[in-house]
Amino acid sequence: MTQKILFIISGLLIIGAIIAIIVTNKPKVSDKLLTVETEYNYVYTDSKVITIILYSNKKKHKIHHKENINFSFLVSNDDTTRFELDLLDIKYSHEEKYIGDDYYSYNYHFKMPRLEANLLIDDAYLEIQLVDGTTYLMAIGKFKFLYYPHVGVEKLIKVDGLHGYKLQGSEFPRLNKIILEANSLDNTIIESISIDGETNLNFEINQNEIQIIIPFKRIALFQAPLILTITKNGQTSVQVVDNFLFFNDYQTLEIASDICHLYEAN
Repeated sequence: MTQKILFIISGLLIIGAIIAIIVTNKPKVSDKLLTVETEYNYVYTDSKVITIILYSNKKKHKIHHKENINFSFLVSNDDTTRFELDLLDIKYSHEEKYIGDDYYSYNYHFKMPRLEANLLIDDAYLEIQLVDGTTYLMAIGKFKFLYYPHVGVEKLIKVDGLHGYKLQGSEFPRLNKIILEANSLDNTIIESISIDGETNLNFEINQNEIQIIIPFKRIALFQAPLILTITKNGQTSVQVVDNFLFFNDYQTLEIASDICHLYEAN
C-alpha cells in the first residue's frame, strides 16, 4: 500500500513538472494595439461626442483605463496640426478576430474641440500619453470637422427617418447608401447633398424619400452628418442633419484586415 501511494505521488510530481515546463516554455504573446482606417466627419455642436475605436489583444491593457491616461491628442501625419482631446470615458464593446487572434474593441469617447471653422486632417493620428510616460501614436484615418450654425434645426424639411446600408453584396464596413424619409418634399428642390461639406453626392427622389449614394472607398465609414442645400418657396439655405450612427460592425477586422494598423504595445 505504501509503495502504491509513493508511486501515485511520484506520478503526480512528474506530471506537475511536465506541466510547469510546458507553461514556462510557452511563448509569451506580446501586447498589441490595432486601429482601422476610418472616415470621420463631424459637425460641431457644444455637446458633440467623438468616438474613436481602438482594439487590443489583451482585454485589460493599461490603455483602456481612463485613470492611466494623461493626455490625448489628434495630430496630422506631419504634426503641423495638433490639438488636445478631452477624454470623457472608455467603454468595452465586443470581441473580434484578426488573422486568427482575438482582439477586443473599445470605444474612446472625447468631447469635440470648440471650433468656428472647418478643419480637415487627411492622415490623422491619435496620440495617447499615459501617466507612466508611455506614448502611443496610432493612425486612425481621415478627420473632417465641420462648422455650421443651427445644426439639427429643421428649416425647410422635416426628417422622419434615416437608414443606412452597405454596398449591396459587400460586407466591407462602409456606408454606401442613405435613405432620408421626409415629412413632405412639396415645393422643395434639393440642390445638393454632402457628408463632408465638399463633395456633392448623387441622389434620387421618390415621393418623400431621398436615396443618397456615397462612393466606395477603401476606408471604413459608420456614421455621418448630412449637409443639404435646399430651395423651397424661392428660399435657398443649408440644412444640416446632425451626425447619425447608421450601423455598428462586429467583423471589421476580418473583412477589412488590409486597412488595419497593428502596433506593439508592451
